[in-house]
Amino acid sequence: MEAELWQILLVLAVGGTALVLLFRSLLRSGTWWR
Repeated sequence: MEAELWQILLVLAVGGTALVLLFRSLLRSGTWWR
C-alpha cells in the first residue's frame, strides 16, 4: 500500500502548527530559555 500524499501533508501541517503554537507559547512565558 502506498501512502497518500495528502494524508502525509495533512499530518505534517497539523504537527507543524502544533509545534509552532507550542514554541510561541513558550516564548511568551519567557522563562524557559534562561
